Amino acid sequence: MVVIRSEKDTPESTEVVVVGAGPTGLLLAGDLATAGVPVTVLERRTEESNLTRAFAVHARTLEELDARGVADEVIASGHRVEGLRAFGKVQIHLGDLPTRFPYVLITPQYNVERVLAARAVRAGAVIVRGARLESIAQDTEGVDASYSMGGLVRKIRGQYLVGADGHHSTVRQALGLDFPGESVVSSLMLADVLLAKEPSEQREGQYSNTAERCERGILPPAASASSGGPVLPAGRTAGQSRPAANRRDRRRQRRGSAA
Repeated sequence: MVVIRSEKDTPESTEVVVVGAGPTGLLLAGDLATAGVPVTVLERRTEESNLTRAFAVHARTLEELDARGVADEVIASGHRVEGLRAFGKVQIHLGDLPTRFPYVLITPQYNVERVLAARAVRAGAVIVRGARLESIAQDTEGVDASYSMGGLVRKIRGQYLVGADGHHSTVRQALGLDFPGESVVSSLMLADVLLAKEPSEQREGQYSNTAERCERGILPPAASASSGGPVLPAGRTAGQSRPAANRRDRRRQRRGSAA
């Protein structure tokens, strides 16, 4: 695998520079490399994240992954959920969706990234970890990206540069691009936890534990006065879960102030 963690081996030029090794950047890098386009990914993290982060993979995303031959590998890492209850009373049934994937897949984001990174590297992409973008400079023939790595500032040149580095994007800031909008949710708190035992069911007549509910395609009930929010199964490790809770005391994000 061509994953670089040492500044001695970093390339000086490529055709496309992708900033950010999240799902978007890795998917694009894999597509470009599969098409025969030289591509280098700059990622500030030295290792993959051990946090769940995003955990729901929807049907359309699974269809896109399936078109690239990696959907089954991602599906094997998570739990299928064919229905869920939102806000305590709204029920959503996904089993009748006209797709090969009539469910939401619950799996930590790092599982998706791992599969996409392996695909990109197999196709010939180069992933440089521990590389923090500092600045970009564009001319009529291409773009130079300066990044810090191992205490040194290095430079890579490409014909194109793609910013896939999240909503606190260094690329977007360097280009002076706004990120306007208004949040529709005041705030949401998420945590990765390892439970000593499976949580008991909150309502009579429901399934007895999280594993059984997931096997039957039912997500645990959402926010209640006592629990504060749902407990989602996260990954294959026994007891590995992710509780969520709404915070209603935070001011909404206003236009021009990205969350």
